[in-house]
Amino acid sequence: MRSRVPGVVIAVLTATTLIALPSSGPTAARTGAGTVVVSGGTLIDGTGREPLPGAMIVVRDGRIAQVTTGGVSGLHAGTESIDARGKWIVPGLIDMHVHYHPGWMDALFVRHGVTTVRDVGSELESILALREESRAPGVARPRIFACGPLIDGPSPRHGQRISVSVQIVAEARAVARRLLDRGVDCLKIYEQLTPPLVEAVVREAQGTRAPVTAHLRDTAALQALDIGVRGLEHAFGFDACDETVAGEVMRRVIERGAYVVPTLAITEQISHFGSPEQETMALLSEIPAARWQYWRAAAAAASLERGTGAARRLGCLKRFVARLQGAGGQVVAGTDTSNPYVVPGASLHRELELLVEAGLTPREALAAATRTAAAFLDQAQALGTLEVGKAADLVVLGANPLVSISAVREVEVVIRDGRVVWRR
Repeated sequence: MRSRVPGVVIAVLTATTLIALPSSGPTAARTGAGTVVVSGGTLIDGTGREPLPGAMIVVRDGRIAQVTTGGVSGLHAGTESIDARGKWIVPGLIDMHVHYHPGWMDALFVRHGVTTVRDVGSELESILALREESRAPGVARPRIFACGPLIDGPSPRHGQRISVSVQIVAEARAVARRLLDRGVDCLKIYEQLTPPLVEAVVREAQGTRAPVTAHLRDTAALQALDIGVRGLEHAFGFDACDETVAGEVMRRVIERGAYVVPTLAITEQISHFGSPEQETMALLSEIPAARWQYWRAAAAAASLERGTGAARRLGCLKRFVARLQGAGGQVVAGTDTSNPYVVPGASLHRELELLVEAGLTPREALAAATRTAAAFLDQAQALGTLEVGKAADLVVLGANPLVSISAVREVEVVIRDGRVVWRR
């Protein structure tokens, strides 16, 4: 049986021209990692432990070498010292639903403390090249994980540039195998895939480190979860406003150890299409003209009914993610930037605020963009918490995010792989 999601269908980006970094871009990163000491701040390490006041974090060669509250000996003359007294230190943020464009996005991501992104729909060769560039030492941009193109059915809504079409099981298996052989970090199935095609992709991915995540329409969420899909993007594939169905999906997500990426930020922006406030929101001046024109055209073309439907669905999604989190489920933060009015970086801050509005605690919301996100990436051993041996991705904040999650907006310093990539 086919299941279609009621209400709003979220639009995915169209291709844009490569744009150069704006002049207000992030501080150039150092070419060598060296030793960095961040001292005096209150450490919120992301593990769930209580905050550690007066922390001293020693970073060597891009990784956390020591966390203490005492002095550190043996530091050489070239050590870079960052005074974080009166500040709070959190792990670098992860946006788990991005359609990445090089250049203009980087400055916005980094200045908002986003050190990692997961691209969930791009042309294969270009995104793999950008992923490689993002891992180079000293780059002032987020590291990229990538699913490659959308795996869709016979008539991909977004064309053949960022989609690949499959119609039979053999084609689905072949496409999945080709992408896995190229080393993608995940596979993303799209609207037109029916259960047999979904199963073909999932079976091909079994035994690999690449989870299958889904933007569903023609396969219901319960079917997809039973087949082995690990992620529900936008919480599609069921009616979140139907409390009974939503409860069944919640239980199945937990049973299967799956993840939900609700992307509340894009749904909120769709609900605001046509409002004067949307045209005066912060940071629009840093969006390339072609992208802003696309945003304005998309908003103008949207019907009043669509905005009303998005507002209703946003309320239902909030109730669903609160129930899921409260029952022990795994909620992950993602934004769907660069879709209309979803500004890179700032929209992840808004996503966390929306999660708290839904009923998550600030600590739980922060985990959705750090520890839980890293687990979904299969990178829990390297990212998501500030512990010895892990990548030194950290953000110094001017206020306590456990008191108010909006403190994530008060970014003072951003460090990625042990290098300062942005300072206020």
